[in-house]
Amino acid sequence: MVADYLPLLLRGAALSLCVMLCSLLVALLLGLINSLVKLFGPPWLRLFSTAYTTLVRGIPELVIML
Repeated sequence: MVADYLPLLLRGAALSLCVMLCSLLVALLLGLINSLVKLFGPPWLRLFSTAYTTLVRGIPELVIML
């Protein structure tokens, strides 16, 4: 039974892994940019970066996943 669907399940697992790796790279890039802006950016951009961080930290993870 399960053996019939094994290729489909493996394709789905590979796709999930690819999506996870892509989202990890995007998150790392955005986090690095945000932290560099907070450390070395102009004051108006630091304010935006701090507001973004505060907003994202205040949103529950379940709401973000939806």
